Amino acid sequence: MHRQFKITFQIPVTVTKKKKWWVSRSPDLQVSSQGATKAKALESLKEALELFFETCAERNTFFEVMQECGVKLMPEKIGKPIHMPHNYLPINIPIPAMFTHSPTHACHV
Repeated sequence: MHRQFKITFQIPVTVTKKKKWWVSRSPDLQVSSQGATKAKALESLKEALELFFETCAERNTFFEVMQECGVKLMPEKIGKPIHMPHNYLPINIPIPAMFTHSPTHACHV
């Protein structure tokens, strides 16, 4: 039986007003969107980021893409709060995952 869980990424994003549109961006992942309001721009960006991660998962390129985007795990920070730069907002992107089998051997060193 498969056991499901979620991994949540807290992505730093920016939102700026460009004439009559709000533009939302994840500069680190190079994903952008827009909306007529700030809330709509953030909602559209969240959807775009969900599709970005979904595509990475479908193509089995998640770890490769994260490395190309400069993502580095910080084991010393696990379980501790992270600090967002003052001009960034956090967006939480939940990623569904599952354990497909019980390990037959140790899965960690």
